[in-house]
Amino acid sequence: MSENSTVRELTTYDYTKNITGIEINPSFIIGLQNITSVFMLNATEEDKLKIPGAMKKFETIMAYDPKSGNPLPAIELDSYEQNLYVLFGLVNYLKFEAERQGITIKKEIEVDNDLFESAQNSIKNGVMNGDLVNQLTELGDKFSNLKEVLEEVEPIMKVVKDDKSS
Repeated sequence: MSENSTVRELTTYDYTKNITGIEINPSFIIGLQNITSVFMLNATEEDKLKIPGAMKKFETIMAYDPKSGNPLPAIELDSYEQNLYVLFGLVNYLKFEAERQGITIKKEIEVDNDLFESAQNSIKNGVMNGDLVNQLTELGDKFSNLKEVLEEVEPIMKVVKDDKSS
C-alpha cells in the first residue's frame, strides 16, 4: 500500500441469495409505477425506442422457471434496460405479493377503448412522446370511478402535484 492510499470498506452483496422477511406497504407499488413512468418518459429518444423490445426480454426473464432444469436464456440488457428491469421487476414482484396476500382491491372502472388502444399501440411501437402523455392523462381523467376507488382505503401517502408554474 502506498503512502497516499488507505484501506476503505466496500459493501457488496451475495446475489445467489434472496432478502427475506421484508414487510412493505403497498403504497410503494404506486410510487414505483410513477418512478417507472417518469423514467420511461424522460428517456432519450434512442432509449424510448428500446422499450418494446426490452419488455419482451423482461417477459422472457420473468417466465423463466429455475426448477425446470433448463438454463436461463442468454439475454443481454444495456444499462437503460437494466435500470428499467429493476423498476419493472420490483413493481411486478410487489403486485404479485399483494395479490398473493389478499391485500388488493379490485374495482371496475370505465375506460375509453379507442383511447386505451391508441396509448397501448404507442407504447408497443416505442412512441413515447407528448401525444402519449396526453393520451395517458386523458385516460386517467376518463377513469370515472377512480376517485371513489382511491378514497375507500385511507392512503398512507398523499400525492401532491408539482406546481411548476410558480
